[in-house]
Amino acid sequence: MHIERSNTSNASILEHLTCRDGRLPTTLDYKQVEKFTLGERMAGSFPLVVPDSFMIIAHRGASGYSADQTAESFLRAKALGAGHVEIDAQVAADGVVVLCHDEHLKHYGYEGEIKALSYEDVLSRCDMGVWRGFGRQEQNMLCLEDLFLRHGRDFVFHIELKSNQPELPEAVIDLVRKHGLRDQVVLTSQWINLLDAARKIDESLPRAFLCRYLDQAMLEQAKNVGCSQVCPRADLLSPEIVGIVKDNGMDVRAWGVSWLSDDPAVTLWRTSRVIQSGCVGTTINEPDFLIHARVAARQKHEIWPVTLDMYPSGKTMSA
Repeated sequence: MHIERSNTSNASILEHLTCRDGRLPTTLDYKQVEKFTLGERMAGSFPLVVPDSFMIIAHRGASGYSADQTAESFLRAKALGAGHVEIDAQVAADGVVVLCHDEHLKHYGYEGEIKALSYEDVLSRCDMGVWRGFGRQEQNMLCLEDLFLRHGRDFVFHIELKSNQPELPEAVIDLVRKHGLRDQVVLTSQWINLLDAARKIDESLPRAFLCRYLDQAMLEQAKNVGCSQVCPRADLLSPEIVGIVKDNGMDVRAWGVSWLSDDPAVTLWRTSRVIQSGCVGTTINEPDFLIHARVAARQKHEIWPVTLDMYPSGKTMSA
């Protein structure tokens, strides 16, 4: 197989990411391939073509480089050029909408549940750097209003209604209205009842059903609450699945892409699958990888595209 090489010094990465039969390896030798830490290292040799219309959504900010959903992670997402961010919203005991992935604080080295603790007195002082190995950073938990005040005009916000709290949709929508961001918000959730509640409060806000897998019953549920998107795991997608969703009047946005926490070969497989399947976007912990791949394509570097027919029928990769 002939591979067109780019003129960048990182073109050898492409050779390590491909096999001679055109299929990706399942592992990489990290002694031979430098671990990817910045998207710039891949510009010009990144074997993907990212459409201009494809939404590159910084997952909890630039969470591959900074602690999840902290001031630093959003500043870094902006600096990297991300136009979309995904965040997790919950309601604290004092009614404040806070940004946190887990309902319990044990991953961050604290005790207690979000819903039982006051943001003003407790949660605003919690350092969020411990989880995922970033260490104590004095990067405290943010509330949604703080994020809107700091970055209201910087991003489209994909707000996940994370915990199944009946008061959460109204609390989030009140803040969206207060800051005049109705045109910059998509509400997502795994909880159909919360998406339905959001629809009844403000039907004009786009809604997306977050799911680990897809079947017809789930599509019907999403349609019944007026969702414009469904959001399954990246490694479950195919053109056929995306086509079925589109036939039901909705788009597909994926999740589950991270370059630094997963084997890069597996992530390349997932990412190419998402793009070539016809998804409208994906969340990604390191948005600069796709941003720089898009720039490289615009600059007409010689890029070897990954296509779905390179993978054996029925082949699966671990999540």
